[in-house]
Amino acid sequence: MTVIWLLLAALALGAVFWPTSRRRYCSSIAAAHLALAARAWQELDAQVAAARKAAEGLSDSAMREYALGDLDMLEAQGAYWRGELERASGRLSSAVEHIERAGAPDRAIKISVARHYMGDVHFDGGDLEQAEEQYRAAVQSVAYTTEPEMAIFSLQRLSDVLLEKRDRDRALEVIEQCVEYEQKILSKANSNRGRMISMIQPDLAMANGDYVTAERLFREKVEYWSQSANLSESIDLTRYQFHLAAAQRELGQHEAAAETLKNAYQLAKRDLGPQHPRTMRACRKLLEAQELTATAAR
Repeated sequence: MTVIWLLLAALALGAVFWPTSRRRYCSSIAAAHLALAARAWQELDAQVAAARKAAEGLSDSAMREYALGDLDMLEAQGAYWRGELERASGRLSSAVEHIERAGAPDRAIKISVARHYMGDVHFDGGDLEQAEEQYRAAVQSVAYTTEPEMAIFSLQRLSDVLLEKRDRDRALEVIEQCVEYEQKILSKANSNRGRMISMIQPDLAMANGDYVTAERLFREKVEYWSQSANLSESIDLTRYQFHLAAAQRELGQHEAAAETLKNAYQLAKRDLGPQHPRTMRACRKLLEAQELTATAAR
């Protein structure tokens, strides 16, 4: 009798702890996220491959598609950070297809995030038309959800593209929509946690052509986050530096703009590597600023 009870207990434990496809997937994708955060690329690739194999073994088709979509997004992030933009774009397109087929309740948000990342890929790659299209698609994906204001970061990036294209009127329209969404976000946050500071005012000043205010506000952002020991993934310091340099250039502060872009180039080179498209973009802006500085000095 004791042997039978021991056997039953062993079977029960096996049912709980046996490495099913779902458990293997969860374990591998958790490890992959840690590898991405640590920029441990070989480990990331190994864990993504293991998670993908486990995901393909899931019996529930909707769960399988959802898992594969998440893996595509994760692989795309790793590819982007390594400067492999073509691979990142392909993975993101695949992610959208998987997420659509999964039909999960949060698919609109997931697709918006994927489209936003695709916008980043094209923006850094220098394709402003495709970047604009993808950011607009990211905004549209959540436009009819209960929280359309979740598109605020995509709207900010869209305004960046339009400013890069020297289309200030349309950039201002986009930023005004950002302001509207931010007010909704702040009103909710203020009622729960006390007063919070607007993050859109520097962008609004830039789009309005108020370069004095834009220079001051972006300089404050750059100084604050440059000294921060815990730079969040959501804080794009080079973006702030690009805007600060643009405002300085409009104010005729060519030496200051060149110095700002030199810092942006060094930051991108350190974090992304010398061949990453964001680093090359910072380098191009720096060379243009140095040329303007030399011209102004003549």
